[in-house]
Order: sequence, then C-alpha cells, then structure tokens
Amino acid sequence: MATHIKNIAQNHLGNVAIIMDGNGRWAKKNALKISKGHEKGVSVVKEIVEESINQKVKSLTLYAFSTENWGRPTQEINAIKNLIVNAINDQVPELVEQNVQLKFFGNVELFGKKIINKIEYAESSTKSKNPSLKLNIALGYGGQQDIISIVKDTGLDGIIATNTTISRNNLKSINKQEPGGLSGKPLTSRSTEVIKFISKNSNKTIPIIGVGGINSVADALEKFEAGADLIQIYTGFIYEGPNLIRSINKALLDRV
Repeated sequence: MATHIKNIAQNHLGNVAIIMDGNGRWAKKNALKISKGHEKGVSVVKEIVEESINQKVKSLTLYAFSTENWGRPTQEINAIKNLIVNAINDQVPELVEQNVQLKFFGNVELFGKKIINKIEYAESSTKSKNPSLKLNIALGYGGQQDIISIVKDTGLDGIIATNTTISRNNLKSINKQEPGGLSGKPLTSRSTEVIKFISKNSNKTIPIIGVGGINSVADALEKFEAGADLIQIYTGFIYEGPNLIRSINKALLDRV
C-alpha cells in the first residue's frame, strides 16, 4: 500500500483517499481471527502515514468504518471499538511528533461516549496551524447517512424511501440479469431496512414516506413500525385495488 502512495505522489496529487477494506479476508487467508486482520490494518496505516509525509501529500483521508459495518457480529464490532481506543492511545504521541493533524468525521455519535472522548482528545492534541499532513478518518460514513445529512443541511421536507432497487438478491426469474430498476415484492425487505435506518439515525426528525413492496396490510404496518409517517402504494394497488387501502385504514384505526 505504501508503494501505491509513492506512485500516487509522483503524479503530484495533494489529496489522497483510501477505502480500507480486506482486513477480514487477510485474516482468514492467514488462518487468524478477524480482530487480527483489523490490527494489521492499523499497522499498515502507520506505514501509509509515514510515506504520505515523505511524499509531501497534503491530505490523506481513510474511510475506516461505514454505517453498513454495524451489521457485523457484535464481537467484531467490540473488537473494532477497542482497537480505535488503543490506536489513539498508541499513535497520537507519534502523530504529534510528526506534526500530523488528525480529524474524524462521520456519524461518530454511534460509537459511544468513550470513543467520542478519545476522538476529542486526539483532535485537540494534534491541532496544528501548518501540519505536515492532514489525516482524516471516516467513522460511521455511508451513502444512507450522507442522505440524512443532506436533508438536514438543505432543509428538505422529507424523504421518500424507497421505490426502486437495482439489487437482484434472491430473485429466481430467468430474466433476473436484465438491466434496470425493480419495484414491488423484491423491494419489500430492503425498503423497510432503509426506512428503519433513516428513522433511527435521524432521531425521527425527518418525515418519511414509506414505499416499496407494499402488497398487504402486514406490509403497510411493517413500514409504519419501521418509522414511516406516510406510505405510498403502487404495485399492491394495481393487483388488489381500493380494497387494500380500506383494509390498511381499518387496521390503523383498530390500533388507535
């Protein structure tokens, strides 16, 4: 990886971004625990930082932990959290000596108070007016989280989530490889996951219109339970007609 930095720097790029991936695969390949793979990733980062300084790279951004990574096993998540704390404790003094300014970004609140405190310590300790390198670490980043941030920053009135997918997971049709978006039943579960994510990570501050694979009363109620404030129905209405709407309304009234 450090060799790649050399090649990049020779092209006079001042800003370099790296998506950190493959720690788990490296660990499995070497018959080690997944946590050992993440530890190896941290040691590689040290080499990358040193080479970035040598090559006079101005800014290095490392995408370390995406919002999708929260779906990993609890044991692995806890190991990563401990690794973050240990890495800060071990490497901040060296970063200070190297005049490297450390900055974290992303939805770091989800990592808990202990890590937030460590992040604040690391950022304040490495603050510099003229750093040799700006090192940016992305924690809790991801496309869905970016959408939430954009909605909040621009003051949009809400989100429609989500009426189309390009995923072909679990499709059995012989035509499943045809290009284009899918709606209806193939979208049901994924739509609910997105609604739940937006509702939870926005603290229910963004109005959500749930849509995607609503073919029954149960589907509609599932969207509301996930965090939708309203729902839109397309495919279900075509196949079931107005009776589906009446049934959903009755089910909602029965809950009041």
